[in-house]
Amino acid sequence: MKQTLLILILLFPVYLFSQEICNNGIDDDCDGLIDLNDEEDCFCEYDESVFVPSLIPNPSFEDMVCCPDGPSYLMCAETWMQASGATSDYFNTCGFMGPATTPFPDGDGAAGFICMQEYSEFIGACLTEPMYSGNLYQMQFNLAFNFIDPYGTIVNSNIPDLPPIEMVIYGTDLCSDLPFDSFSECPIGFGNWHVLGSVFVSTQDIYDTWGVYNIEFTTNTNINAIILGPACDYPIGGEYYQGCDDFGWCDYMPYFFIDNLLLNESAYFGIPITTTGQFCENNLVITADSDSIGTYQWYYEGIALVGETGQTLNVSANAYSEGLYQLLFTNENGCGISETLISGLFPDLDGLPDQTVCGAYALPDITGTNLSGNQYYCSGPNGTGEIYLNDITNSQIVYIYDANEGCYDEESFYVTITNEHEVNDLNDVVVCDGYALPAITGVNLSGSQNYYNGPGGQGGIVTSPVTNSQTVYIYDALDACIDEESFEVTVHYTPVIYNIPDQTICGFYELPPISGYHLSGNENYYTEPNGGGEVVSSPLTETQTIYIYMMKVGHV
Repeated sequence: MKQTLLILILLFPVYLFSQEICNNGIDDDCDGLIDLNDEEDCFCEYDESVFVPSLIPNPSFEDMVCCPDGPSYLMCAETWMQASGATSDYFNTCGFMGPATTPFPDGDGAAGFICMQEYSEFIGACLTEPMYSGNLYQMQFNLAFNFIDPYGTIVNSNIPDLPPIEMVIYGTDLCSDLPFDSFSECPIGFGNWHVLGSVFVSTQDIYDTWGVYNIEFTTNTNINAIILGPACDYPIGGEYYQGCDDFGWCDYMPYFFIDNLLLNESAYFGIPITTTGQFCENNLVITADSDSIGTYQWYYEGIALVGETGQTLNVSANAYSEGLYQLLFTNENGCGISETLISGLFPDLDGLPDQTVCGAYALPDITGTNLSGNQYYCSGPNGTGEIYLNDITNSQIVYIYDANEGCYDEESFYVTITNEHEVNDLNDVVVCDGYALPAITGVNLSGSQNYYNGPGGQGGIVTSPVTNSQTVYIYDALDACIDEESFEVTVHYTPVIYNIPDQTICGFYELPPISGYHLSGNENYYTEPNGGGEVVSSPLTETQTIYIYMMKVGHV
């Protein structure tokens, strides 16, 4: 695989070294900082002559046809236009400086514009030559932010509590599309204006200071003119205006300053660095893809790799580590640094313990760090064999595998599948005095199946006969397989009635209360056996045979 990484290059005219030698991998001045990490000693200054050639004429607002006397004088800057009826501003040290954040990033001039929901200002220009369809372009520019009042004076305010705003570069194939409209707050829908690219800007980061922003984009048509300004839709959750009345008069307004607009193909912004091979496959090579005449020096994490002064750096052959690599290129115009981050991205899979399960094992989601998103279970090592997507139903080794750009990790565990078994259920029973437990039957029983008075094989083992009413559990466990059934045993005890001897009396006989044990309370005297005839009431006044009878769930 071949990857081309295009990184911003910094162009400098000369090294300004003090005690630190910036290409020997040694902390010469003993300040704890080595080579490029010693920014105080190993630094360079910009030189306008070696800037990226910008397709925007007058990119730093240096060239002018007049010195600005006040706000709304953008027409004093050569080639720049008021892109709409809302008038943007021009600042120059020769005249009007107003609320400008100084010093300017480049030279003596800069521009500025208000960004509010109901009032947006834009700047525009025709290009020195077209941007061509299908090419990759980059625009680098400086922005600063502050609040101003309607008179153009900076308003003392707290750090702005505004959500990030989207700054957009719009493009068209026709210079005649400038300006787009005197009354609209958005160029879309006028001429051939469309969005080329954008970047979100935090006002907190550039409050009263300058920041650098980049927009990279590919055009789908040739572009001859550009506009720069806010997106047509302002951020949700925050209005870009402060204290405005019904007539649009605001106590203070969000204001952006802009300077140093460098626009060209992305290749102009850096020495392209190409990587071939993979770090984890031990064949990674980094190459400076440049025909420029000059000298090269490679660095790792800012420290010089002594002797690495060619266009090619063989990372794997030299057993270099993962991390940030820098290439310093120097010629008669200055020097530049390109960077590329080499990461092995070793995946780290979470292992699983061996599993013993009944019937089938449900594979859990694979977890870990630096995973590729394509990790999987399989039957063989190194990602080979059958890929498992469903449950495991046979005892075997299962492998977990993931690969990320040549780096891989593997774990394995053993799954033991035991056969499912089943104990046959018994119906609830109601018995007298005791219940003789039958032999437990079923399928694939372990041989240690038994009856228990608690679920899950807990509690005591129930022996036969069962003489108390209770829930009886039939339980069997074989490795990881468990089966359990339960049924109710209701035991009623046989009643015993104490007999009354024959009685010979004079006049009448008063029947005594019936006594015995395990009585139900419904025992009584009858005129016939088995509870037949009539119930006899006391006293008896004639000679007869009396039957004492009680029935309790089949017991008499």
